[in-house]
Amino acid sequence: MRAARLQAYIEILITVIIWGIASIVIKLTLQGVTPVMFLSYRFFLSSIVALPYLGRVIHLFKQPKTRIPVLAYSLLSGPIALGILFVGLSETSVVNLALLSAIEPLILTLLASRLFHDHLSKKARIGVMVAVVGAVLTVIEPLLGHSDAGSFHGNILVIFYIVSDIAGILILKKLMKKHVDAFALTNLSFITGFFVFVPLLLINNTGAHILGTLVNLSPWYHVGIFYMALLSGTYAYTLRAKAQKTLPVSEVSLFSYLTPLITTILALIFLNETISVLYVLGGILIASGVCIVELKKMQLKT
Repeated sequence: MRAARLQAYIEILITVIIWGIASIVIKLTLQGVTPVMFLSYRFFLSSIVALPYLGRVIHLFKQPKTRIPVLAYSLLSGPIALGILFVGLSETSVVNLALLSAIEPLILTLLASRLFHDHLSKKARIGVMVAVVGAVLTVIEPLLGHSDAGSFHGNILVIFYIVSDIAGILILKKLMKKHVDAFALTNLSFITGFFVFVPLLLINNTGAHILGTLVNLSPWYHVGIFYMALLSGTYAYTLRAKAQKTLPVSEVSLFSYLTPLITTILALIFLNETISVLYVLGGILIASGVCIVELKKMQLKT
C-alpha cells in the first residue's frame, strides 16, 4: 500500500471517529446550553479560525454563475442543517440519530443517479427502499408507545436535517465540477452560521446575560463546544478534504457507515440509552439495504 493511500485511510478514519463522538458531545453539552447559544458560540470559534482564509472565502463570490449555489450551500450545510440537528437532538435519542443517519449515503446515491445520471441498478434501488422502510419504523417508534425512543417530532427534525445535508452535498457536487474551492466553502458555511445565529441569540438575550452565562458555564460545556467547533468542525473537514484527494468517493462513503456504529455504541455506554425490538428491526432493514446497495456497487466495478 502506498504511503499516500495509507495516510488517507488514517485521515478518514480519524474523521469518522471524531464525528462518531460528536453526537454524544452535542447531547451532553445541550444539557447546559440552549441550541442557539451552543451554535452561536460554536460558529464564533469556527469563524475566528476561518479569518486567515477570508481572502479565499471572498473570492468565492467573484464568479457570478456560482454566487447563488455558493450562498445556498453555505446556508444549508451550516445554519440550516446544524440548527435543525441540534433542536432535533434535544428532543430525540442519539441512537435514533445514528440509525437514521445511516440511510443518508443511500438516499444520496439514489438522488445522484437521477440528477447526475449516475448508474444505479434496479437491485440497488430496492436496497434503498428497504433501508427507507427501516428508517420509517424508527421515526414512528415513539407513536407506538416506546417512551425511550425520543419524540416523533425530534425524529422528524432529524429527517429534515438529513434532507438539508443531502441538499447541501448535491450542491457541493455541482460546485466541485466547476472547481470551486471546497476549503473556502467550508469556512464560508461557518461564517454564515455565525451571522445567522448571533442575531437570533441577541433577540432573546442581552449581552450581559450571554456573558454571564458563558462565564458561569461549566468548563466541560466549554470543552464540548470547542470540540464541535475545532475538532468536529475545522479539523475534521480539513482531514476529509485531504483524504478525498487520494481516495475515490466510493471508498470514503464506505467509511461513513462507521460513524453511526461508533455513535450507537458510545450512546449505549455513556448516555445509558436503550434500544427496542422495533429499533433492532429497523436497524436490520437499514443494514440490509446498505449491504444490497454497496455489494451491487462492488459487482459493477469488477
